[in-house]
Amino acid sequence: EQLSPPRWIRIVVHNDSESRGEVERFKIVCLVKTGTLSNGIRGANNSRLTSTAEGVARWEMSLYRSFFRRQNQQAFTLIELLVVVAVIAILAGMLLPALSRAKEQGRAAVCMSNLRQIGLGTAAYTMDFAGHMPSFRDWLYHKVGDLTTGTLFPYVKLKAVYSCPTDELEIAEHKKNTIPQGLNFGSTVGKRDYSYAMNCGLCHVNDTTHFISPVDTMVYMEALLATNDYSGQAGPAFGDHSLALRHNVRGHYLMADQHVVRVNKQQSLDLEKKKRFWFPTDDTTAANGMNIGAGLN
Repeated sequence: EQLSPPRWIRIVVHNDSESRGEVERFKIVCLVKTGTLSNGIRGANNSRLTSTAEGVARWEMSLYRSFFRRQNQQAFTLIELLVVVAVIAILAGMLLPALSRAKEQGRAAVCMSNLRQIGLGTAAYTMDFAGHMPSFRDWLYHKVGDLTTGTLFPYVKLKAVYSCPTDELEIAEHKKNTIPQGLNFGSTVGKRDYSYAMNCGLCHVNDTTHFISPVDTMVYMEALLATNDYSGQAGPAFGDHSLALRHNVRGHYLMADQHVVRVNKQQSLDLEKKKRFWFPTDDTTAANGMNIGAGLN
């Protein structure tokens, strides 16, 4: 029943409690005011209750007390909900780029591992061919579009090793690479299913025993290639921006001593301006006699 003032409510509950074989009537009176509960327990005629009846009454009182406390709890206001949504949006904006970079770091690790596997396959090839590396012309394929026909494949044995996982995603998403003018070295056209190119500066000297400084000479690189370039080659005459910076603005080179380096754009530009980076000896002429190392440091 409603009492005065309106903020007070009296709840009268009649119940039965068995005590010593007798049925006793009692009532519970609850007064609720702004979340604060006062109560009284009396018998049906304001008589004293037995201990059992009083225990039951107090237990039921706790149930009603809990009920009214929940009813008096305030819900979120619209402003509070908007604040929570804004905080979640800010946290998501901070965390998602970090998660994206972490995922790219994982793909970069796979890419680096692939280059190492290619390097180990090349080292095994040189042991079978008196120190000579495979030719840059056929290391990748003999039949366009079929990696298994390349001279290096028997030493690598897996097509997956030829591809960077980030490059695979970009190709699947039909992302167009911006190839600098004059950089598309390959004239062989085919649907590209590889990510690494061999240094064509090794065309005249591929005997590793003649390399002046293997630690400074690049053999394979994570090249910036068109999606229809099936040449598998990169050359010094087209050196600027030839490294694909897929991994958080970084890319990979495999050097002649089998170590892999990860560099940023400026570091790659500095390396690609050096003669020793492209040529294992001081001879910088191509097979046709053209000096393709002109202008290099």
